[in-house]
Amino acid sequence: MDIDGSDLVTLDGSTFFVSDRSGDVGGPGMAGLFFADVRHLSRWQLRVAGEPLRVLTARNVDYYSTRIYATLASVSVGRNPTVTVLRDRIVADGVHEDVAVANNSDAPARIRLELSYATDFADLFEVKDETSREAAVGVAVDGSEVVMSRERDGHRRATRLVFSVAGDVRADRAVFDIQLGPRQRWELCVDIYCAVDDAESTLRCDHGGFGQVEPLMPMTLDEWLADAPILQAQDDTVVHTYHQSLLDLAALRFRPLPDLESSLPAAGLPWFMALFGRDSLLCAYMALPFQPHLAQTTLRALARLQATEDDPYRDAEPGKILHELRRGILAATGRSPHSPYFGSHDATPLFLILLDEYQRWTGDDDLVRDLEPAARAALGWIEGPGDRDQDGFLEYHTRSPQGLANQCWKDSWNSIQYADGRLATAPIATCEIQGYAYDARVRTARLARHVWGDAELADRLDADAAALQARFDRAYWIPERGHYALALDADHHRVDSL
Repeated sequence: MDIDGSDLVTLDGSTFFVSDRSGDVGGPGMAGLFFADVRHLSRWQLRVAGEPLRVLTARNVDYYSTRIYATLASVSVGRNPTVTVLRDRIVADGVHEDVAVANNSDAPARIRLELSYATDFADLFEVKDETSREAAVGVAVDGSEVVMSRERDGHRRATRLVFSVAGDVRADRAVFDIQLGPRQRWELCVDIYCAVDDAESTLRCDHGGFGQVEPLMPMTLDEWLADAPILQAQDDTVVHTYHQSLLDLAALRFRPLPDLESSLPAAGLPWFMALFGRDSLLCAYMALPFQPHLAQTTLRALARLQATEDDPYRDAEPGKILHELRRGILAATGRSPHSPYFGSHDATPLFLILLDEYQRWTGDDDLVRDLEPAARAALGWIEGPGDRDQDGFLEYHTRSPQGLANQCWKDSWNSIQYADGRLATAPIATCEIQGYAYDARVRTARLARHVWGDAELADRLDADAAALQARFDRAYWIPERGHYALALDADHHRVDSL
């Protein structure tokens, strides 16, 4: 799901808006306003005097805000435009958009502005796989308010538009005939609310703008930056890179569960603004010196969603940590297994690794005690269902018709190949997952000994880790090639690629 380099992406957690440089969405493709893994706007086009805008500048102000400065399409290069259009967009759970039209001349101007809109309420996976189709969407118009809605298998999605200025508001467009005097400016605010069943987004705007509408995060962006360590260096490039990295990390923040006190990192902008076990755990691990609360929230969220039963459709087994959680229509109706889906064989040992590393950085023994049941359940999965044939190695094989063929960090279907290009056959035990299992045992042994007061468990895990290391060296080392195997296949043959 690639994004063109000229696209504008504005987001707040799993609410994101992808448009062209003029701010428009229209026609086939993957642009639009997405909320909780469903597209809530598939068309959003601004026309002035019947034509698209001629963009002068377009950029993100922050990750959640965008500013577009434009003029009429008829203005030619080298001439000062008599009419300019300013378009500001802020994504903060819902969306707040300001449109300002200015007459820069000494003569009156008459301008028609038209904003057209539509939605298909397609699930994000339908958009990704290009399987979304035109759908019957109900539309209700009440004065300066429009509500578009669709119900699928008992689940309702709705988009509500509220216009601040009276105009000719219709089911598919709003038209405004503007009379501007010399040097006069006209302004329109549009608030966009998204609803899942009976719960609507909580955009707080009251026709505010930059500096007034912000994402509903426990820390504002300014507070987030102020909370991080300060870097002093002689090289300005290093300082700038550090600052930009903090901004990029802030853009990944979201809260997949509404009652979480803090945020955790999503997997990537914008299509993977969701809770992923592996991605969130590794990102939180690397961010520990800078924002350790990301790790705390990640651990708590994943523990709450830890599998408690065997479910082949979702590749779930007791104690396993999820791979991916989605909130879209397909997941809600059971037509996809992502509610959540557990097809990740490395997330469970990584959960134990992060728990230990978090305690090392923070000294927070209380969290380690709170999550002791989840940690023991994860350990039980490593020693039980995660090792399908009980040979001491963790191997994966999907049981779901929609499951991932490969459940390691290289999770594309053809990622585990022999040196001659043949695909390895499942169950597959990749090398790095055994390393995670070793590390998880060593780290859990430390927590058991120093926090849980369980010396017997600690001693057993240390012994098991040492045995795993010796067993790994014997099974994975390829002496004639001088390196470890990428994996072991279903017949315990070494996958000899490097």
